[in-house]
Amino acid sequence: MPGLDPNLVSHTLNIELGTKPVVQPRRNFHPEVEKQIKVEIEKLLAAGFIKPIKHPTWLANIVPVKKKTGVIRVCTDYRDLNRACPKDEFPLPNMDILIDSTSGQGMLSFMDGFSGYNQIKMSLKDAEKTAFRTPYGNFYYTVMPFGLKNAGATYQRAMTAVFHDMMGKEVEDYVDDLVVKSETRLGHQEDKNPSTSVGVRTAMPTPRCVTSLGGPKPPKLPGACLNGLWYGWQRAFTGPIDEPREW
Repeated sequence: MPGLDPNLVSHTLNIELGTKPVVQPRRNFHPEVEKQIKVEIEKLLAAGFIKPIKHPTWLANIVPVKKKTGVIRVCTDYRDLNRACPKDEFPLPNMDILIDSTSGQGMLSFMDGFSGYNQIKMSLKDAEKTAFRTPYGNFYYTVMPFGLKNAGATYQRAMTAVFHDMMGKEVEDYVDDLVVKSETRLGHQEDKNPSTSVGVRTAMPTPRCVTSLGGPKPPKLPGACLNGLWYGWQRAFTGPIDEPREW
């Protein structure tokens, strides 16, 4: 994935001076879990999200988390690294204002960033500090992984930079949740793809990477979107809401 231009945004750790790096002791896993870990590591390597590392100063353990489907998702225990990083105070949008601003619109389109955090590169000076150990070697992230202390703030900063002149008008954003809104059905087609006007490209030069990571989840029904919008907040919406469809 090409991701966002590092000149626009990259994730930095800003580790406090004098902090001693932590190397977490190795954890052992059941052989069947190790097999699934290997599959996930191969996917991340194929996508270019991680690279091998030989002499890490910081080293975290992985935490395999089983999804409802039974598939293992490889998370990383960044607690030690996070303790060494000061909090990024970049503000998140006010939830009440965001949701109230969508009320009464003629049409709404709900979008979720595909591998959103991974679209942002790690800064070159901090990338190797994200190193983690597996039964198959040590690796580090070239892109911003889940689990880092200020990842949400970095993502919100990126979205604000990209959509700043649209937010509060035809677009509302909360981290990787995006809503395009239109007062009329007729104008929604034009508003629905704001990415075109800001130069964000959806075409991937390496589709094998997308295939290896799996496609986006099926779209939720409107009722599910409205009831679970932005972490469970609910409001009364007016106006016709269509089922998901191709445009």
